Amino acid sequence: MADGYPARNLPEHAAAGHPLPAAGRGTMGVMRRLLPSLASGVMEVDLDQAYAWPDGRCLRVNFVASLDGAASLDGRTGGLATPADRAVFSHLRATCDVIVVGAGTASAERYRPARVPVAVVSARLSPSPAERLFTPGVGTAPPLVLTCAAAPDDRRAALSRGAEVVDCGDDAVDLDLVVAELERRGMRRLLCEGGPRLFADLLAADAVDELCLTIAPLLTAGTAQRITDGPGLVPPVTARLLSALEEDGTLLLRYSTGRGAPSPGGGKAAVTEGRRLRWSMSWRRRPVDNRSKGKARRWRSRLSPSATSSGAGPTNSKPPRPGTHRSANSVSSSTTSAGEGSTLSRSTRRLPT
Repeated sequence: MADGYPARNLPEHAAAGHPLPAAGRGTMGVMRRLLPSLASGVMEVDLDQAYAWPDGRCLRVNFVASLDGAASLDGRTGGLATPADRAVFSHLRATCDVIVVGAGTASAERYRPARVPVAVVSARLSPSPAERLFTPGVGTAPPLVLTCAAAPDDRRAALSRGAEVVDCGDDAVDLDLVVAELERRGMRRLLCEGGPRLFADLLAADAVDELCLTIAPLLTAGTAQRITDGPGLVPPVTARLLSALEEDGTLLLRYSTGRGAPSPGGGKAAVTEGRRLRWSMSWRRRPVDNRSKGKARRWRSRLSPSATSSGAGPTNSKPPRPGTHRSANSVSSSTTSAGEGSTLSRSTRRLPT
């Protein structure tokens, strides 16, 4: 990462959500539309039209990857970025209401305050209060930290000096409550910039509406991480291609994940609940260091004693405890521990090992 700029070497004003000037985009070719085709045959691209936000709440995830699926190059995600990718990245930031990011990504890429609030998802409140993100400047919005009630009290007090800390869950971050809390604040255009674990969590919670994916014209081989990181989704999420743009070999794809649409092999509600149960069980076995009580805590198991003895499936035996600044009445409880270790977006910083 050059001089600590977050996400793809953007200048500071662009990282704050303002469009890039022509001189800041590098050498750009001619962007052309592949899909959908227009009756007039016009190929010029209008990013406002190509990436128009739908009516209502929309959670849009933005990633870059190589042709063979790598989300980084030599440990650096910025090595995959192209001028066309940077232009779309800047446009998405300039038109969203909030930037949602995992704690690992925000820290590793040295996120800065932006034109809109940056909402950091962190069950353990791991970011350092000294990070630049928590020192808003002129023309930038104060950040949010979305956590759970079990987060350490000392970390909560420290981060509260530079951000608003909001509980969205009891023992873990409930992504349904995260989305509901942001929407309650009037933020309907939600842009998630990763990392891979948070993206996988959101998919498991059936919270993602769209994926904006840049395919860089590179083959990297190696063992680089993919854009998702977590247990497999059963069944996989089916995406529908909305648009495809191309510039100098870079593909700029926009997908709908079909939130709310029927899924093969069962109703949407049953499929989503199955994903949520598998995901929450896999994470609830991991400990959380609750320093405020001086001991390690573990996620509560969702297997009741009767279910365990009878061989029945997992049940949600405890509803989320009311937290701070949130309304849980209108959303279901799909609890995950999203946000920790999510370290990929579009940075040139070397990934932590």
